[in-house]
Amino acid sequence: MITSYFTNQIARHSEQDFTQSINKTTCFRFLEEARVQMMRDRNFDINEVHLSHVLMVLYKCNIRFFKPIKFFDEIKIESSTIQVKKVRGILKQIGRRMSDNVECFEADAYWAYVPKNNLGKEKTVEFATRFAGDADGFLEPIPLEIYPLENTVFPFECSFETRPYEMDGFNHLNNCIYYSYFETAAYQYLKVFIPWDEIFSKRIIVDVNLAQIDFIQPVFSFEKFSIGVIPLEINNPDLKLGLMLKSDSGELKSKCILHIKLKNNSTETKSLLIEAFEKMGHIKLG
Repeated sequence: MITSYFTNQIARHSEQDFTQSINKTTCFRFLEEARVQMMRDRNFDINEVHLSHVLMVLYKCNIRFFKPIKFFDEIKIESSTIQVKKVRGILKQIGRRMSDNVECFEADAYWAYVPKNNLGKEKTVEFATRFAGDADGFLEPIPLEIYPLENTVFPFECSFETRPYEMDGFNHLNNCIYYSYFETAAYQYLKVFIPWDEIFSKRIIVDVNLAQIDFIQPVFSFEKFSIGVIPLEINNPDLKLGLMLKSDSGELKSKCILHIKLKNNSTETKSLLIEAFEKMGHIKLG
């Protein structure tokens, strides 16, 4: 029997950003809370993983955003396993606004159980089976986009340092925080071409439609790192960015693809965006 798990989340006023909608980082938090609740519903508390010789790894997340979420909106998250291969699988998660059942976002969480040491080898299959349950073979994952970013020379980079409160119970950067850094790096890139005060004052909508994140190596407290940004496709008003997160020692930690739409209906702002996109296509940064 295929089992979907439902959890309810509520958007908080403090999670609203300059767009007057809930920042998309919150969607990643909703998804994580739903996954943990799903484990509890299966009588498989996350603490059992913490205390075991096994790690649960989220190694990729692909999410499409459809509708903005306003503060105090209640969101119902439906989670269903759609693919399973021994110790790894894909969990489809759909967030709908409870007031009208409108779909606000859809995500695929790629997970795996890996042993911390030899004592954990036998437990990996058991844990994966308990988490996955029966797979729904009728649902398809969001198509993945493949770009060889590893050997790319990035024309724009910005630096960051993690903060202790961003760590999770495994003492590394929580998966739902990565997006906030990638989004910030994308905004820093956009600021080169459009002054931020004009984005805000002219009500230019910076709408992320898709985020595909690969989690490659953990990031730790007070770790310094940089995010490189490169435009992959420029087609006003659509912009596709490739981003790569590396430690100061050069170790690849994570990479991301963002689909962004910039829009505003005023004639003045349309001219501003045309000029900005022309600069993106011709100016080499760095």
